[in-house]
Amino acid sequence: MKRIVFITLTALAVTLLNAQHPDMAPTPGEALPRNVEAVRIYKLTQALNLTDDQITTFIPALQRHEEQVRDAQRELHKIMNEGRTLLNNDKVNQKDVDKFISRVNQQQARVQQLNQDFLNSLSQHLTPRQQLQFLGFEERFRRQLREFIQQRRDLPDRPDRPSRR
Repeated sequence: MKRIVFITLTALAVTLLNAQHPDMAPTPGEALPRNVEAVRIYKLTQALNLTDDQITTFIPALQRHEEQVRDAQRELHKIMNEGRTLLNNDKVNQKDVDKFISRVNQQQARVQQLNQDFLNSLSQHLTPRQQLQFLGFEERFRRQLREFIQQRRDLPDRPDRPSRR
C-alpha cells in the first residue's frame, strides 16, 4: 500500500512540476531540476524493486548523503575560488600555495570519505543484489537522460523550440 502511495505521489509531483509556470523553471546552475530528481527516485525504486520498508529508510538516507556531498562540493568550489584570488595576488609564495593545496586535498578527501561511508552503509538498507544494481544505476540513468535530451533536441518542429526565421 505504501508503495502505491509513494508511486502515486511521485507521479503527481512530476506532473505538477512539469506544469509549472516557465518563470518558475529551475535556473541553469541547479544540479538537477526537481522533476528530474523525482523521476530519478521513481526509476531507482523500480530498478531496485524496493520494498515499502526500504523506500522509507533507503531513500531518505540517499537524500541525506547527496545533500552532504553537495555541501562538501560547494565548500570545495569556494576553496577553488580562493585559489583564483591567490593566483591574482602579485606576491604569491610557496607557503600560501602549500596551504591552499592542503585545503583542496582535505576537502577532496572529505567528499571521497562521504561516498565510501555511504557505500559501506548500503548493506543496512539493500540486499546484496540491490547493492550491485544501485552501483550501476546512476550511470545508466544519466546516460538515458542524456539520450532523451538529445532525442528531444533532434525532433523537428518542437513546440518549445524557437522558430528559425
